Amino acid sequence: MERLERQQNGERVDVFDRLVKERLYDLPPDQIAEFKQVARIKEYESGTVLIGEDEKPDIIGGVIAGVLREQKNTRDGKTHIVDFRFPGNSFGHLDDTPSNVSVEVATDAVVWIADRRTFARLADRHRVFFDLFFGSALQDLDFARRQILLLASGNLNQKLAWFLLQFLETGSENQTNCIRIPVSRKDIADYLGTTLESISRFMAGLEANGVIEFKKRDAILVHDLESLKNLADEVSDIGSKNGG
Repeated sequence: MERLERQQNGERVDVFDRLVKERLYDLPPDQIAEFKQVARIKEYESGTVLIGEDEKPDIIGGVIAGVLREQKNTRDGKTHIVDFRFPGNSFGHLDDTPSNVSVEVATDAVVWIADRRTFARLADRHRVFFDLFFGSALQDLDFARRQILLLASGNLNQKLAWFLLQFLETGSENQTNCIRIPVSRKDIADYLGTTLESISRFMAGLEANGVIEFKKRDAILVHDLESLKNLADEVSDIGSKNGG
C-alpha cells in the first residue's frame, strides 16, 4: 500500500495507521496485512470523478478525509447531487452492475481504494470486511427515507436545519455544538433544491437570532442547539408516523 502522511497537530500522521486505528482496530494482524495488500491510499483534488454514472466500476473504496458527492444526470440535462459521502462512508458496490450515480470529489479528499473484484474475494474470505465497509445498508435505507421526506417538504427552514444537524451528528468537527460544513453553499443548494440566496437568508436569520455564530466560512458555533433541533423536528415526526 502507498504510505501517505498528513500533518495533524504538528505531527506527521500515517494515513493507513489512522485507518487501522479508526476502523480495523479489532482485526487480527494477518487480516490487516491482507487489507493492506489490496488497498491503496490516494489523494484526489476537488472535481475528480472516481466513478462515472452508468459505468461498471472497477474500484471500490471509502472516505478517510474530505467529502465525495454522488450525482445523477436528469432528463433535462442537469446534474443533481443525490448524496454526500463523508469520512467513514464507503462508495461503490461489489456486484458487477453499472453505477446509477457518478461519484465525484467534492472537496480535496483522501480515500482508500481497491480493485472491486480483489476486494470482493477478500470479503468472501473474511466477511468482517464487508460488514465494516458495506454492511450498513439498513442505516443507509433509513437515512434515504428521511432524506426523501425532507426533500418532499415545502418548508425550506426545516430542510436547512435538518441538513446542518447531519454535520453535527457525524462529528465533523469533533467538538460540542460545533458544525463544520466542508461542502460549498452551491452544493447545498443543489442537494436541497433551493437557491444560494435562500440559504444565505436562512443562515443570516439564525445568526441574528443568536442560534448560530459563524467562526469561519465553513465553521459554525451553535449557541442554541435546541432551537435548531426544533426547526428540524418535523422531519423526525413524519418519519416516526411512517414507522421510523
